[in-house]
Amino acid sequence: MQHQISIRLTVFVGIIFCQSSCAAETSLEKSLSSFPIAAIQNLLDPLHDGSFLNFTNDNPDIRRVSEPCLFDLVQLGKDLRARKSSAVQMIDSFGKVPSGLIRGHLQWFGAYDECLAVNKSSVNYCLTRLGSSDDLTAIQRSPALGTCLPRTCGSNDIELIVNVLIEAIAKLAKQSIPELDTLRSRSTVCELDNPWEGGAFLIMAVIAIFAVICTFGSILECCPGVTRIGHARRRSTFTRIVEDMEDDPLLTTTTENGETVKIDIEEEVVEEPLAFRAFQSFSFGASWRFFTDERPNEIPYLNGMLVASVWWVLIGKEFSLGELVYENAYDYFDGMKTFLGQLIVSSYLAGDTFLLISGLVLTYTILGRLERNGGRLNWAWLYIRRYLRLTPMYAVLLLGFVFLVPHVVDGPFPLLVGQDIGRNPILFCKQYWWTNMLYINNFVPLDTTQQCMDWTPFLAIEMQLFLITPPLVFLLYKYVGQVHVCL
Repeated sequence: MQHQISIRLTVFVGIIFCQSSCAAETSLEKSLSSFPIAAIQNLLDPLHDGSFLNFTNDNPDIRRVSEPCLFDLVQLGKDLRARKSSAVQMIDSFGKVPSGLIRGHLQWFGAYDECLAVNKSSVNYCLTRLGSSDDLTAIQRSPALGTCLPRTCGSNDIELIVNVLIEAIAKLAKQSIPELDTLRSRSTVCELDNPWEGGAFLIMAVIAIFAVICTFGSILECCPGVTRIGHARRRSTFTRIVEDMEDDPLLTTTTENGETVKIDIEEEVVEEPLAFRAFQSFSFGASWRFFTDERPNEIPYLNGMLVASVWWVLIGKEFSLGELVYENAYDYFDGMKTFLGQLIVSSYLAGDTFLLISGLVLTYTILGRLERNGGRLNWAWLYIRRYLRLTPMYAVLLLGFVFLVPHVVDGPFPLLVGQDIGRNPILFCKQYWWTNMLYINNFVPLDTTQQCMDWTPFLAIEMQLFLITPPLVFLLYKYVGQVHVCL
C-alpha cells in the first residue's frame, strides 16, 4: 500500500517541486529564465492574487495556518513570480520524488545545505512523513519529504500546507486516487537552533584539562632534562688503592703517574615528586604501553577474540544505522537473507563473547588474589575500583552526547532519527541520565525506545553480572568440591 502511494505521489509531487537541469549554466541567475516555475506559480497564485479568499474558503486547512506564516508565503509567491534567486533556491531545495521507489528509496531529503544557505535566520528546513496513519511503525515506513519554507512556518503549519497541496493535486487528478483521501503529512520535525548550554562548556573544559595533562605528562616523560628531574646522576670518586687490593680491572684504573687507584662508584637516584609521577601516568607513551605491553599472568589469545568481536559488532551497527537512509532498502533486506547477511544480522551475539571473556578474566583474577592473600579479598575496593574504572569516561561520553552532539551533527539524519523513535533522543538522556550512572538503564525506563544512548545497556548488564560474580567465585574457591558438583 505504501509503495502504491509512493508511485502515485510521483505524479503530483514531481509537478509541485520540479526542477530543471542547470548544469550548462554558470550561475543561478542565468538559469532562472529556463526554470519551470509555471506549475508552482499556479499553486501559489491564490496566495497573492485576488482569489486568495476563495482559496481559503475552498481549503479549510489553510485557515488554520498561522498568520505570520501565511504572510511570508504570500511574499514567497511574489518573489517566485519575480524570479528572485532566494525564492527559487528555497523551492529547488525541496525534496523530490527520486528514482528507485520500487527498491525502497523513500527518503526524499532535498538539499539541506542549499535551503539554509538562503538565510538561516529566515528559512526553516523541516522533514515531514507522508503516510496514512499516526502509528509510529507506519510512520517509520512512510516517505520522508524535506521542505524549505519561511521560518515563521512551524511544524504544524508545514503539515497543513503539505496537506493542502495534496488535496489540490487530488482535485486536479483525472482519475480518482482513493489512497489520497487518507494520505496526510505527519510527524513533522524542523531544524531548531541549539543554544549553547552550561554543560557544553563544562565538557569542553574537561576535555581541555585532560589534553593539557596528557601533553604535560608526555613532556615530562620524553624530555626529563627540561625539569632536571627523572634521571639518575652518577658521582665518581678516586681513592688511592691499598697494597693488598685485589687487582680487578673493572674497579681499578691507572693514573698519569703510574699509580693504581680504585674507582668508587656511587649511584644517586633522584626520587621524582608524586605530582610529576601522576602527570606521567597520563602521558601518551604510558597509555600506549598500557594497551600494548604484555602483563604478567595475561592470557594473550583473548585479545584476538576481543578484536574479532569488536569488528563484528561494528559491522552490524554500521548496517543497522544505514537501514534508515539506504536508497535501495529492498536490496539490503534481500542481502540479509544470504549466508553472509546472516552473519551481519547476528552480530548482536558478539556481546556474548564480551561477557564470556569478562567472566573468565574476572574469575581468573579473583582466584589469583585469593591464593596470594590466603583466602581474603577486599570486597569494598573490588567494587569501588570497578565503578571508578568505567564511570568517569562513561560520564564524559554522556555529557558529550547531550551537550556537544547537537552542535556538531546536523542535516536531515537527526530529524529522521527523531521521527523514527517519536522524540529527540537527547531529551531521553536529559530525563534518564541517572539510570546510566547507576547502571540500571537496561531496566529503566520500561519503554526501551526511551533509553539514553540505547547502545549502552550492555554496560549495565556487564556491571550487574560483575556484582554477582565475586561471591560465586569465592564460593568456588572455598567449597570447590560442592560447587563443582553443583556446576
